[in-house]
Amino acid sequence: DPADSGAITSATTMLCEKHYSAFGGLTLEAVLCTHKHWDHSGGNYNLVRLAAMQARELERRSPDSSRADPEDSEENQKPPLSRLLLKHPLKVFSGLDEGTPACTDEVGHGQHFEIGALLFEAIATPAHTTGSVMFRLAVDVYHEDDRPGAGMVTNQVK
Repeated sequence: DPADSGAITSATTMLCEKHYSAFGGLTLEAVLCTHKHWDHSGGNYNLVRLAAMQARELERRSPDSSRADPEDSEENQKPPLSRLLLKHPLKVFSGLDEGTPACTDEVGHGQHFEIGALLFEAIATPAHTTGSVMFRLAVDVYHEDDRPGAGMVTNQVK
């Protein structure tokens, strides 16, 4: 629930730089928004806008881009973009008929959907608002220290 897009990008950028920069950074692929109230969805539009702006900047900086600025030389390059990438188009998941700002994917009770390699299940909670939902990670993930065998082991819940 990204009520404040600035707080979301600041926190995820800090996590990215502190824990994931050695792995190439992080990509924010989607937003899970429980309901439409501003204190939960207030940052949705801005995150979608930031994802589009970042995609345009990456395209502009691409050496294969026909829109690359010929004035940009190796000595005159702008600083690199953050290791936090926002996937474009950024998906925003929320409940059916909730009217959540910037929602791209409405989900109903019991509906499963994937974000990257993760499987989620929407659970309807029509009390606070009629279309509010919770999101359950529908995969049990165990670290190799917790389970026999090497690497990560996933077990999808059916």
